[in-house]
Amino acid sequence: MKHDIDYPEIERYARYLSTSQKQSILSDKTANDLNFEELFAYLDLTTSKVGQQYFYARLRSNELTPYKNKHEAITQQFSTDAGFALETEKQLIKLSKNDAYSIISLFTKPLPIVTKLYYFLINVLRFVPFICAGLTALFPSQFFFILTFVSLIVNALFHYSNKSLQIPFQNSIPQLMKLHKVCQVLVKESRFDSIAVDVPDALESLKPINKISSLFRVEQLLQSELAALAWLIMELFRILFLTEPYLFHKTIKLINGKQREIETLYRFVGEIDSLQAIAYIRKLDGDICLPSIDEQNDRLSFSGLYHPLIEGCVTNDLAVRDTSILLTGSNMSGKSTFIRTVGVNTLLAQNINTCFAKEFKLKRRLTLQSMITVGDDLINSKSLFFEEVLSVKEMLDACETGQHLFLLDEIFKGTNTLERVAAAKAVLAQLIKNDNLVFVSTHDIELAELLHAQYTLYHFCEHISSTEVAFDYLLKPGKLTSFNAIKILKMSGYPDALIQDAYDTISQWASKTRLEQGQEISKYN
Repeated sequence: MKHDIDYPEIERYARYLSTSQKQSILSDKTANDLNFEELFAYLDLTTSKVGQQYFYARLRSNELTPYKNKHEAITQQFSTDAGFALETEKQLIKLSKNDAYSIISLFTKPLPIVTKLYYFLINVLRFVPFICAGLTALFPSQFFFILTFVSLIVNALFHYSNKSLQIPFQNSIPQLMKLHKVCQVLVKESRFDSIAVDVPDALESLKPINKISSLFRVEQLLQSELAALAWLIMELFRILFLTEPYLFHKTIKLINGKQREIETLYRFVGEIDSLQAIAYIRKLDGDICLPSIDEQNDRLSFSGLYHPLIEGCVTNDLAVRDTSILLTGSNMSGKSTFIRTVGVNTLLAQNINTCFAKEFKLKRRLTLQSMITVGDDLINSKSLFFEEVLSVKEMLDACETGQHLFLLDEIFKGTNTLERVAAAKAVLAQLIKNDNLVFVSTHDIELAELLHAQYTLYHFCEHISSTEVAFDYLLKPGKLTSFNAIKILKMSGYPDALIQDAYDTISQWASKTRLEQGQEISKYN
């Protein structure tokens, strides 16, 4: 089921795992490099808002915990048993309104503190107007009448002062009741037993909350359906007996200390919804496979690999054994897209056991880190080169631990050629230590010579006729051996004198520096 995309709400569980639980998620930079938001929008086939938040967190996880056999068994059940999938969806859809996003606040944010004195005072005050009114009826006097009036004023003050505390929970508590009821149904399904270990105890612990949930349901009903007059009558009733402060604080007392149980139910529903979404993803058009992550595999190998967001994407094959990969090629030939495709499918292989390929094998799980899209940061006064320096430094700090997949596009393009090649060579030689895997693209052919023992060389190229440039986007072994930038300028109508000047400069430069070890300059013509 496709949802509207409200990323600040959807991201909340992932951010909570990252900040409070110290779990590694894909960094904002790597997520941006891999077009993660567009990828999530395409793959989001969850039904509930809880499932949507949980699926986002699972998809963006950079932890090395595996997608387990118990998860795959449930996904396969959803794929093969349409009735089972439909009955599950009927429950999940009960949590499909935007209000369900707020459940997460009940276990990620501090709850209001309810003191015994305040709770006792509310319990007393809620009966005072009733007692005073009774005394006024039995013993009519100005004193009891004034006392009744004062008690109403006091209760009104308590009622409205409590509003600011209650408003943040106006949606989350009723949705918690729905979550509880949905879990009561889902936990009875034996096929979920493997992921429901703590769910029965959590349900029992939170059971008393259902008995006092009517307040919040009535409040929502009044806001949406009843006329103003009916609302006013009910508001006077709530002020008179302080029903809102009493029931709200009673609910908070019951919830406090049970955040772990609430998260248990949240994760149970989120996991079920995510596994069903994965089953639906596998039915999308195109070749989709289950990856193999095993020590017996090559470091990384695949056939028919493509990017799910690119319509008609050209597929590629590759087997990475002992080295990392260095790509050369002209602009628009497919280098950056290929690197993104490898990153996206590695992420999907590890997090949802699904790849957009005919076959995908990985030796072990890898943590992704990238530097693909880098630009000047004008707001913080950072140049392109300085942004690159910071990004590469993060990779160097991380590479000591091993088990990384580093994706880089045009390293240090923000500085001069000599220093760029020298610094890039040193960095790329360092990143592959500790058995990290690196995919890097470059225009600097010198890097291919300097790193040929550590990196296997591949390239993309274009085919130029007199009138057009054609790209086949196919990965080819070896380094790029033809250069066509000036040909493209000529084809685009640049002045002949300018084109000749450019060729003369190349000839002079190549002669002076013996570029490409004295290869014939005629290859440029």
